Amino acid sequence: MGSIYNYAKQSNLIKDMPGGSINWDQALIDSGKAVSQITLAPLTQDEANAIISKLDMMFRSTQHQDIANMVAEELLSILTAIQVVKWQTQSSFGGILAQGTQLDIWPLRPKDVGGALLSPATAATRGLYGGAGGAVFSWAQAGLVGGTIANIVPAQAMWQYAGMIYLGGIEKVYTPKIEGIQFTLAGIAAPPQPVSRSIKRTFGDDSEISFFRLEKPVIIPPLKLQRVDVMPGDSGTTNFELIGIVIAQSQNKVL
Repeated sequence: MGSIYNYAKQSNLIKDMPGGSINWDQALIDSGKAVSQITLAPLTQDEANAIISKLDMMFRSTQHQDIANMVAEELLSILTAIQVVKWQTQSSFGGILAQGTQLDIWPLRPKDVGGALLSPATAATRGLYGGAGGAVFSWAQAGLVGGTIANIVPAQAMWQYAGMIYLGGIEKVYTPKIEGIQFTLAGIAAPPQPVSRSIKRTFGDDSEISFFRLEKPVIIPPLKLQRVDVMPGDSGTTNFELIGIVIAQSQNKVL
């Protein structure tokens, strides 16, 4: 097992987790509120083990230790986000073996940003800089104008049987362009968060990856209205990607 699983084991997180209504202050859920009230479904020890094992596989420490550390340190918020979706769907977590309405998790993909789970809007207004009228989903090398806000997840309500959690982002260019990110939740904008460029790792053979983590992870429960904007400091192209985890029923995880 990798560092995420070992961290969870050492922190005694592979166990039955109770449900019910709780106050959560370790993630941003409602703009302007330091503490949000949410309702959770319980997780069994087997479900917790399956979730953490999959996270360990998704974010391997051998690929990027800093990202793996971030996921490990935010495990409680990740598990909480899954419990929120589980309460809404009344579905068990099946992970890689999930079928039908059973829940699964996966890293946020371009197709998700432009698809029905995150952006059930018309093709012309789907996210990722509005790339190709919604017909092509990619973390496009979009042309940005310095000082001009770029919308990457359009204003929309999360699908009723899906949720997600944002953790950070990466920018796979030599000269990172993104200097700030802002989440608007239920129509209320949260304070912009600065994007640190201080943590970098080699990406491939000929470029660098600029990695940053959010000050607090952002949980988007089912039916939550959200919008995500970024502020480029310089004009030019970017390859900015959000690091997030989608939580949804297996039948909605489509190629």
